[in-house]
Amino acid sequence: MVYLRVTNLFNTQNVINVFPASGSAYDDGFYNNPNVEQRNQYLTAFGEQWFNQYQAININNGQAYWDQIGNQLFANPRQFFLGIKLTY
Repeated sequence: MVYLRVTNLFNTQNVINVFPASGSAYDDGFYNNPNVEQRNQYLTAFGEQWFNQYQAININNGQAYWDQIGNQLFANPRQFFLGIKLTY
């Protein structure tokens, strides 16, 4: 018997965890908060390019969440499994 199993058929981005500070998977409570003193210091010292890199790595990719918490923010993308089942 040959079979094909597909998970996340429509390749939707399913949130399975959130950042503790904001309760959202798209905001870590640091990047979008203009009142955080440390955020303003980084912006002054490194400029807008640093924030673009921070957003790409920590918000869009969720790498900081993985490093600190050890979990993913989003479920797996679309996956195809093709197999052969032999019975005798």
